[in-house]
Amino acid sequence: MATDRLGFRSFLFEADGGMRRLSLRLSRKLATDARTTLPEYAGQSLRHADVVLYLDERGRPVEIERIEGTVFHFDERGSVQGSLAVGAMKALETYEALEKQKQQGAEPGHVVDMKPHVDRKRWEAEHHWSPGPEEVHRIVDAIWPPGRNPGGGRKENRTRHRPDGLTVVS
Repeated sequence: MATDRLGFRSFLFEADGGMRRLSLRLSRKLATDARTTLPEYAGQSLRHADVVLYLDERGRPVEIERIEGTVFHFDERGSVQGSLAVGAMKALETYEALEKQKQQGAEPGHVVDMKPHVDRKRWEAEHHWSPGPEEVHRIVDAIWPPGRNPGGGRKENRTRHRPDGLTVVS
């Protein structure tokens, strides 16, 4: 990609199957300010995707760099800030426990404590998700509606196959 300009999009996958684009401002405020709420999602756990995009010189998206998936756990008021803070602390704790275990090393024939690995897997299952091909295509269609190719080029020239098997239209 010839540009270093990055853009961001944020999407929430609703329980009824809908997908809602969140403004970058709202997405960041949800993550950092407990007073920011979406009461319509109170008590729900929903998948959230942050999309990092390369932009052309006019600020239009031309390629998806990556998609990061998180699970938003909305409390009874519709806030996610508390659960994100707790999740971040658990992520740090599980990372540190795994690193400590790695530094200590395991001698052949000794039993290895699996708790750090189990805790990390539990954290990932609770707070992280990887978008599948259907979600990726829905995101791509939201960024570039059908019939509007990114950058005006041929669509088939703007796809790339990732090692994890997903095809990203860029």
